[in-house]
Amino acid sequence: MPLRRSERIANLAKKQDNSNVTENKLPYNVANHYSEAREKAIEMLLTSKEEKSVARIFSGMGTNYYFKKINNKIEHICMCQDDWGQYGNMDKFDKYKNFVRGNKII
Repeated sequence: MPLRRSERIANLAKKQDNSNVTENKLPYNVANHYSEAREKAIEMLLTSKEEKSVARIFSGMGTNYYFKKINNKIEHICMCQDDWGQYGNMDKFDKYKNFVRGNKII
């Protein structure tokens, strides 16, 4: 029987000495509808050789999720195709810049 997603993440975290990683900061829609993307992002973050990194996952229709590990919690921000400031200064774009500042996008 294959391991459940949470078991695979827990096993990976133990291998990477990140056993305290939790996922409780993710909103309902990400946790239930984009679980494969989230799992991929968590795996990317746990296996990355970069000390400070943000995992970018494309989810279709110009939408990207950006995930990073902060204090053993996985945080994220969702950027839709209209959030990049092409219609003027957007508060969401400023939040994105602060979210990725000082991190390498992987």
